[in-house]
Formats: sequence, structure tokens, C-alpha cells
Amino acid sequence: MIVTYLFSQFFKRIYQFFYHWYIEGFFFVSHLLISFLEKLDKKIAIKISFRHLFSPLYGQRNFLGYIFGFIFRSFRIFFGLIFYLLFVVLFYSFYLFWAAVPLFLIYKIFSWR
Repeated sequence: MIVTYLFSQFFKRIYQFFYHWYIEGFFFVSHLLISFLEKLDKKIAIKISFRHLFSPLYGQRNFLGYIFGFIFRSFRIFFGLIFYLLFVVLFYSFYLFWAAVPLFLIYKIFSWR
């Protein structure tokens, strides 16, 4: 009876470890990334640039105001999206490295000679 209990607790703890490490870790990193991108959007303002893409620059309602507004906001959106993509790749590469640590340790433990 106690052996059955110990085996069930053993496998339950292994399951809890992997659930915590991979599933909850993924949600934690995703939450960090989203909150970081929200704070970054206050500086880069891609959302506002999309909203005012066809508006004149600085309220200048002439031909140059509309042209420069579109051009400057287009560049701001383009480079902002590249910057966001860089941070997304950086965060998830960190997560993939972090997720590989237990697998590497298990491999090292069972392959020693």
C-alpha cells in the first residue's frame, strides 16, 4: 500500500515539475513579453501611428503635411514592428534555452559513463 502511494507521489511530482517548468513558464514569459511590449508601445506608439497614418503631420493640412505624415508614420511603423519582432525573438529564444535546461540535465544524468 505504501509502495503504491510512493510511486503515485513520485510520478505526480514529476508531472507537477514538468507542468510548472514548461506550461506555467511559457505563460509567465508570454505575460512578461506582452507587458514589456505594452510599455514599449508607449514610447514607439505604433498603435497611434496606425490610427493617424493618413493624417497630416503636425496638423499641417496641405499637400506636404499629408505626404510627410504618411512617410514618417510608415517608417515609424516599419521600424517599430522590426523592433517588436526583435524582442519577441529574444524573449522566446530565452524561453527555449530555459526550457531545454531540464532535458539537458536529464540527458547528462542518464548518459554518464
